[in-house]
Parts: sequence; structure tokens; C-alpha cells
Amino acid sequence: GGMGGPITIGGANVTLNDSATLSAQGGRGGTGGNGANGGTGGSGGSIEVSSGSLTINDGLISVAGGVGGNPGLNGTSGAQGTHGNIDITGGTFEMNGGEVFTGSFHRGSGGTFNFNDGKLTVSGGMLDPNATTFTINGPSALELPTLVLTDGATAPGVTGRFIVGNANRGRVEIFNGATLTSNNVDIGNSATGSGEALVDGAGSTWTSTGVADLAVGESGTGVLTVSNGGLAESLDDFAVGRSDTANGTVHVESGGSISAGNWLSIGVNGTGEVNILPGSTATSTSHLRLGINGTGDGTLNVDGTGAVVDANDSLNVGGTQSASGGTGALNVSNTATVNVVDIIRNYTGGTIDVASGGSVTSTPAQAAPGVAGTNGNTLETSGVIISTNGSIHIDGGEGGEIPGFFSTGGAGGSGGTLNATGGSIDLAGTGQLTFDGGEGGGLGSCCDNSGGAGGAAGVLNLTSTAVSLDGSSTLAARGGDGGGGDGEGGECQRLTVGVGESGAVLEPLEEQAIACGGDGEREGFAQNAAA
Repeated sequence: GGMGGPITIGGANVTLNDSATLSAQGGRGGTGGNGANGGTGGSGGSIEVSSGSLTINDGLISVAGGVGGNPGLNGTSGAQGTHGNIDITGGTFEMNGGEVFTGSFHRGSGGTFNFNDGKLTVSGGMLDPNATTFTINGPSALELPTLVLTDGATAPGVTGRFIVGNANRGRVEIFNGATLTSNNVDIGNSATGSGEALVDGAGSTWTSTGVADLAVGESGTGVLTVSNGGLAESLDDFAVGRSDTANGTVHVESGGSISAGNWLSIGVNGTGEVNILPGSTATSTSHLRLGINGTGDGTLNVDGTGAVVDANDSLNVGGTQSASGGTGALNVSNTATVNVVDIIRNYTGGTIDVASGGSVTSTPAQAAPGVAGTNGNTLETSGVIISTNGSIHIDGGEGGEIPGFFSTGGAGGSGGTLNATGGSIDLAGTGQLTFDGGEGGGLGSCCDNSGGAGGAAGVLNLTSTAVSLDGSSTLAARGGDGGGGDGEGGECQRLTVGVGESGAVLEPLEEQAIACGGDGEREGFAQNAAA
């Protein structure tokens, strides 16, 4: 197909109304002969506004590449032609409605771009607004200007803030491997602002690179959806519901992911909710915080198989890493997982609810061969903890495997510590809350060795905490199993377990001389027999 011709607007004032079309599209590729492929579509042309104005109130402006030609018998369709470009080198380009489709979009320093309404699609090329701050915001609550980046398009040129919905409405959609990069991001910026964003598809990424952050609900209403392999990431903080007027919501679904290079904060001073759904992930490099300050209300829902949250520092529900704050809720269900590297703090305004096979784990990784396991972390709570057929494990780390001939596996780390003051712990069904010692290191790749000793049981400190243990639920601090060795098994520790009637205050604790799950010698024998 033939190439679309260039269109230059210099000094004229051109306006599109009533479904009008301004096109520099490439021509359609030719039809293939018998056994031949269709021809490639022609390249899209260009539209340049050098002076004067181009205004679209309705209709279509397009510099799309031409459609590939139809195939002949046993052939394949032709490829679409390369999309063209729109350049605003001077004058004004104003969008009040309609659709604009281009491969690349560039605003020069002498040009003006007013994006009031309609849809601007950049496909495969580059969006360069040539702006320190780029704002997508309608002039009133009636308009919804929408930017679409798709098919590998890039937008690296915003060196400051990227604002979606400043005082009114705006929307951004990132599809099919497109990427948008800016210094920081505000979705729903001011109190009356409403911003929407979608990041969808493998390789589709929105990255906030600056020392500021990515905020969903800065002072207004923000909604971010990340799906099907898309990624929204901040190299610094990721905040949802920042100011007291803010309402932020994040949906991560179908393999999408969000990531914070520092804190992931949900409900800072306003209302924030993050939903991590099946197959999707969220990661915080530092603290994970829900309901941070007094007016903050933060909820994290982690639900379904493959839904995973990794907090690579502390988890704080109803406060920060240093003080109590607002209202926070962590809900984990249907085999979803939350992994926490450091202490868990559940303040008076906090609720941790784990159900239906969900799990919250703050247990160190297994140590290196021959090295003792790391001691367990701490759960501090004055709020509400519920586990109905779910599990919360604050256990010691497993000792390292037996490293070689005539050597011993690492001892298991001691179980974690529960410090509960007031509040309540409600375990039902097969719900578990454990502070067990880690298993001693066992057989690695060699023989004639001794398993490591099991780690000591953790410590349960409860003061005026209402505890309900129903069904087959378990609240326990058990010694770890000794590691299996074909020489001599490691020692098995005893356990400390809380015993209390439903609704009773769990005080005092009872220490029971009950052996843990199995001793190392038997475990070693079983391994040898299996071999």
C-alpha cells in the first residue's frame, strides 16, 4: 500500500466536528495472487501543526499504517504498515472530543496541547509531551480525557509529575507491552479530582522513578487496575489513600503485580484498599503499612491461589513501624500467602483475619549447610487476630543441612515470640497460630552424620487478651524436630502450649512435657529406609 501523505497546518485554523475525519493513513496492501501472501500496508503519514490551530470536537484524526492485504490461496495476510506521527511544533492542538490515533506524538517547545476530552492513542511509537509535569484532566466533571499507550509504545519524557485527574477526571490505559515512565505519579490528585488507570498485558509497565512516589488517591479518588502480567511500580514509596480527603483503590488480578522500592502504605491519612487476586503479587522492599495515621483506614485483601504478598521488612496493621495510628485490616483467604521478613505489629485498630487455607508467615529461610537456623520473629498485638481454617506461623528457621562427612547439621532456630496486650485471638476450625522452633538440619548429600538439634520453643506472653480456641485449632509454641541423620538424630525440644476455654483469658500458660512431632533418629532411619 502507498504511504499516507504529510499534512501541515501552518497559519490556518482547522476544526473537526460531527464525525469528520482528518486522515494521513497508509494505503491497504494488495491482495496476494494464488499461493501468495497479501501485501504490506503503506506507512502512515504525518500531521504537523506549525502555527495556527487544529481542533477536534468530534470525529477522527488518524495517521495509522495501512491494513495488510488479503492473502491468496494458501497464503497469509499482509502486515499492517507502520503508523505515522503527529508533531505540534508551533500553534495549538486542542482535543475536545473524538479520537486521535498515531504511532508517535510530539509537542515541541513552541507548541500547545490542550487535552480536554476524547481519546488519544499512541501505538508502537513514543509519546513526548515535552513537559516537566503532564496532566490529564478535563475542564469539568463531564469530560474524561483518555490516553492509551499500546503495542510497545513508550513515554519516557515526563521528568516531573504525571497527574491523572487533577481537579476533575482523567484516565490512562497501558496495553500490550507499552511502558510509561515519570518521576512520580498522582492518580486522583486534588480533593475533587478523579483518576483512573489500567496497566494490562505482559510487559506493560508504569514506573515512578523519583524520590517521591506513586500515589493512588493523592487527595482525591484514584483507581488503578493491574492485570494479565502488567506491572505498576514505584522505585520509592507506593501510597494508596494519602491525604484525609483521599480514597484510593488498587485491583491486581490475573497475574498482575505492584511493587514498592520502599514502603507500601495503604490508608495513610485517607481511605485505601488493595486487592491482590488469584495469580497476582505485591512486593514492598521495606515496611508494609495499613491504616497509618489517625484518620487513615487501610485494607489489604489477598485472596485466591497464587495470590502472594511479600513484605521484605515489617508488617504494620493499624499504624507504622514506630507508632499506632488508624484502622487497618489484613484479610488473607483461599490459599493466598503473605510473607513477612521481620516483626508483625497489629495495633489496637488492627485486624488480621486468615481463613480458608490462607497463610501469614514470618519464618526465616533455612540456614546455609551446617549453620544454625535464625531465631523466629515477633508478633506484637493489641488488636484482633482471627484464623478460621487458616494459619499464622512465627516459627524459627530451619538449621542448615549436614554439610559433609562426619559433621552435624545446623540446630533449628528458636521459635518466635508473641507479645499480646489486650485485644483478642480467635482460632476456629483448623486455624493455627504457632511459634515453633525450627527443625534441625538433616541429611544433605552425604552420609555418616548427625542431624542438628531442633530449635527451642517460642515464647507466648499474653496480658488480658481474650482467647478463643474452637474446633481443632492450635495456639502453640513447640520445640522443633531434630534433623534426620544416619548417624545420630538431633535432639527434639519440648513444647509450650496455651490452654484456655473459649472466650477465656489465656493466663497462665501451661508448659507440657509432650514430645514434638518426631525425633531425629527415627527421622534419619526413615530416610535411610527410603533410600
